[in-house]
Amino acid sequence: MLFNSYPFLLFFLPFALALFYGALTTRRDVLPSFALLVASVVFYAIWQVSFLWLLAASIAWNYGMGFAILRQRAKGNARTTLAILVAGVAADLAVLAYYKYSSFALENVRQLLGADWEVAKAVLPLGISFYTFTQIAYLVDAKRGHASNASFTRYALFVTYFPHLVAGPILNHKEMIPQFSWA
Repeated sequence: MLFNSYPFLLFFLPFALALFYGALTTRRDVLPSFALLVASVVFYAIWQVSFLWLLAASIAWNYGMGFAILRQRAKGNARTTLAILVAGVAADLAVLAYYKYSSFALENVRQLLGADWEVAKAVLPLGISFYTFTQIAYLVDAKRGHASNASFTRYALFVTYFPHLVAGPILNHKEMIPQFSWA
């Protein structure tokens, strides 16, 4: 759904605004973030519901890795912190490489071998590069001590926030997370 389309302007945007402003009236700090998270997940699902599981798994993985990095950094375990960072970034890049380049690589191998098998095209999940690199930047910031341990809801909103999810840019954790405080 494009931001200048009638479905966005007439249906989604009013839904998201009503959800957000309704949550603001509760005077509970986490509910507006949760409302925007719900709206962002709905926005992504409208585009491509089949890869919602991948987005959720990526968020859970990177939140856990970021938590581990921040915890080990606080303990002063620089080597463990680096190992966790490398594992987190490697897993993120492996998933990204699979979806972006596996069909290309298999097709080249097929042609090189002169084989006659058919290479299935991997379907590219919407926004995978943006949300992957946003989370890698978060892990690097956590390692450097430039990120804080936000709640899972705020972290998930940081990754899925619908105005940037499918078109970027890559967001900075320390600039965005404070903006999700509604108190």
